[in-house]
Amino acid sequence: MDGLTEKRYERQIQLWGVQGQTSLRNSKVCLINADATGTEALKNLILAGVGSFTIVDDTTVKEVDYGNNFFIAEGKLDHSRAECTYELLQELNPEVTGNFISEGVLTILKTEPTFFDKFSLVIGANLTERILQYVGRDLWDKNIPLILVFAYGMIAYVRIVHALHTVVQGHVDNLPHDFQCDAPFPALKKLITTTDLDSLDSTQLRDVPYLLIILFYLKKWLELHSGRPPETRIEKDEFKKLIQEGGKKFSEGNEVNFEEAFSFAFYAWRRSEIPSNVLEVFRHPCCDSLTKKSDTFWFLARAVRDFTFYDNNGRLPLRGVLPDMTAGTANYSQLLLLYQQEAVKHASMVSARVHNLLLRCGLPEDYIDDEEIKTICENSATLKCFEGTSLQHEEARLDDFNVQPAEVFSWYFCLKAARFFQRRYGHSPGTGTSNYLGDLLTLKSCLAEVLNEMKSNRKIEDEYLIELCRFGASEIHSVAACASGIAAQEGIKVLTRQFYPLNNALIVDTVTGQAVSFRV
Repeated sequence: MDGLTEKRYERQIQLWGVQGQTSLRNSKVCLINADATGTEALKNLILAGVGSFTIVDDTTVKEVDYGNNFFIAEGKLDHSRAECTYELLQELNPEVTGNFISEGVLTILKTEPTFFDKFSLVIGANLTERILQYVGRDLWDKNIPLILVFAYGMIAYVRIVHALHTVVQGHVDNLPHDFQCDAPFPALKKLITTTDLDSLDSTQLRDVPYLLIILFYLKKWLELHSGRPPETRIEKDEFKKLIQEGGKKFSEGNEVNFEEAFSFAFYAWRRSEIPSNVLEVFRHPCCDSLTKKSDTFWFLARAVRDFTFYDNNGRLPLRGVLPDMTAGTANYSQLLLLYQQEAVKHASMVSARVHNLLLRCGLPEDYIDDEEIKTICENSATLKCFEGTSLQHEEARLDDFNVQPAEVFSWYFCLKAARFFQRRYGHSPGTGTSNYLGDLLTLKSCLAEVLNEMKSNRKIEDEYLIELCRFGASEIHSVAACASGIAAQEGIKVLTRQFYPLNNALIVDTVTGQAVSFRV
């Protein structure tokens, strides 16, 4: 990435790094349906710096589009909506290329079944049930992520459809530090052995990082307790008391580094464990069955797994970072350097395993670069895989949902009933007669069929269906912007493989300001 490009995306690179920005730059996005919701979602991705986009829409500009779509210029009535929105969207970012196809997506797929194969992400905006099911099945079989986004009256709905999604950098808040106090590596053990806080005066003690204080007193404790760390509440309190006693050399009271050591004393008995999300990755069949066609993630995950269990006594690679500590610069730098050197050593061992796995599958060693290996070692504790749910499986689910708040979640079934209604009768509820309530009884019948098909005993009040008819499938720009903003955010997560995405649906009731996330 050149300096000018890095300058352009400077702020967002602070969020997902150069590697994440490169992933966006290499991505190709397809938008089906260039209405207000779809164009707002695509706008956000174009500004974020995706590589290219394609708009698929066979409709022409109608008067209603002037009321909610900011990407249609004046004087374009009855023109191709795909072309009109493309013209303005492609002006947003000169580094992003785009094109449009003024044909229906089903027509395209009949003549070109591999049409979607080239895309990294497909966004479907306010799709009809017929298109939704057809496209959803095609993308599911190819493991190409699909994000569905709906703005229906005052309700926003986002659904991620992806057979298998993997995350390397989870950016988890409050991730425990991997100090490995329970099993210090050789260089750290040597430093602990040669450290004697009892021989230091108060001035020298002020410069000792809290981690070294914890490790020093843990060594003392282990010597007195046959190598067993503090386990019971009484023992843990006794260990903390050791630290307090050690800080009494200061005539004016404990210094900040001893206070920090007291606060973080729990690291002395915390065991280095593999998080459940990482174990799920290690146990996944893709981690065992590597082939030439395997995603690079699985080569990296397998190498980390083998290193963890065969080279590092069941411990993940060190991240090589330490939090800020009150200490002298020299002492802190010495401790940090030990962790960094051990992290480099671990990354080198993982790299050797990656290269071996690649060669065994007939791939060149440079198929995965060193930066990717370093990244996965630094983020090994946040690895995660998400098994998705197809739209067809969603239709056939047998269990009811216990999602709160229930009043928001009820809209999920109502929206399904509205799509069911539109597919059967050719128009949306509330638009078939001059009186919007003329479709109410028919919509109630459709809802009953949906609930019966899903074997759900949920009771939904008539007021939901009345509102649905009153909405008349209207697409209000503020609701569309809300829905599309969420969809674009999730799209960036999927494309960069950073941050954990929705798993796998979200509904927002913009009237009450309530939202509910759930898995279908």
